[in-house]
Amino acid sequence: MSNYPSKNQGAALLLVLMIAAVMASIMIYMSEKGANSARMANLIKQHSQAKLRVDSAQAELINELMTTSLGILGPNGSYNGIKPENPSVTNFVGEPTHRDRLTVTVQDVSGLVSISPMNEKAFERLLRHYGASSDDVIRIQDRVDDWQDADGLRRIEGAEKGDYLQTYLPANTDIQMIEELRYILENDSLYEQIQPFLMVGSYPDIVRQFTPKSLYSAFGFEGKVSEQSNVEGVESPLSSGKLLIQISHNEAVMYSKRFIFERGIGFRPYFISNEQIVD
Repeated sequence: MSNYPSKNQGAALLLVLMIAAVMASIMIYMSEKGANSARMANLIKQHSQAKLRVDSAQAELINELMTTSLGILGPNGSYNGIKPENPSVTNFVGEPTHRDRLTVTVQDVSGLVSISPMNEKAFERLLRHYGASSDDVIRIQDRVDDWQDADGLRRIEGAEKGDYLQTYLPANTDIQMIEELRYILENDSLYEQIQPFLMVGSYPDIVRQFTPKSLYSAFGFEGKVSEQSNVEGVESPLSSGKLLIQISHNEAVMYSKRFIFERGIGFRPYFISNEQIVD
């Protein structure tokens, strides 16, 4: 009988310890949950701030392109003594300009390789520049032709319905999107290398002054001074008025927006197209 109270006390102590352990677990869980919620709220706040900065920079750049000579002459061009004053971007050849914790790239599409309409000579040079052999080039050209023609007749190295994993391919119409080339090439590595230099709805010929410097050797421009460089007093051709623009926030939160800014023909207004958030 004398051991009975001590047994009760031991059981009570064990129960208290169990309750304390449960309470500690709950407190740790709630603390971690609160910390996670705080981190999530901070990420949402940073993302919203990044989006606001990018959207503001986009609005400012569009306003500058529409209301100053920048959109016509480019940042380093001149015409009859007229030059852009303090342009916010330094070039139209896709090289980054840093401003307000953002990175801005502007590429005049006349310096890119058009795949619709197809600039066959420039496209072939681009393929060879990134390692495609003569046999590869012939095969790709045949597949491009089969992709766009209306008949179902396969060229020697081409591909028609039944040759693609997707039963609805090829499209048998003009190329509408750059991504279609991924199916045509069947070479993801080659596609990723040439994709930044391609454009749909561009110009049939390449304008050297707006060509990215990394492609100079591909098109035989080596040793020639680009008139879009910062050479004092050099007049450059007018911009095509169609610009591929990307604005990126690269700090704690990554946020990038890409779009095409295009000057309307004649008295038609400027407009924005293909606006997208990119990785």
